[in-house]
Amino acid sequence: MRLRVPPLVWFVLFGGLIAVSALVPGLQLAPLPWFGLTFAILGLGLAGGAVADFQRRKTTVDPRAPGRATALLTRGVFRLTRNPIYVGMALCLFGLALALGTVLGLFLTLGFIAALTAWQIRPEEKALRSLFGPDYDDYAAKVPRWLLV
Repeated sequence: MRLRVPPLVWFVLFGGLIAVSALVPGLQLAPLPWFGLTFAILGLGLAGGAVADFQRRKTTVDPRAPGRATALLTRGVFRLTRNPIYVGMALCLFGLALALGTVLGLFLTLGFIAALTAWQIRPEEKALRSLFGPDYDDYAAKVPRWLLV
């Protein structure tokens, strides 16, 4: 898999766009800082739990090289979603958009999800499928890519 833009770069890029979108007049909601912070904390917890699981299983957390994975993680936060770190990032972006009260930021969060699905997650899934075969297929059939789909 040849990664063109690492997920963390996508996250920072979309976070910056969401921050700038708060300056666009006419596309504002009432800012909900505590509500937004709640989503961001949930996102950090989900992503942090996933990183801890990767470390416990002594497998790579590097999204640039999914072919180096030595274990298929299916427990802990990986029972909720196949991509808890990316879901955590999306929750943080959603929380930022809520905290800043930007309608455009909510749509940018959806853009982040679409970009990661197309350019990161699908290639990762292909690599994991070739590494873990039917075990990955069984897992993918039971656990959603994101939280709902």
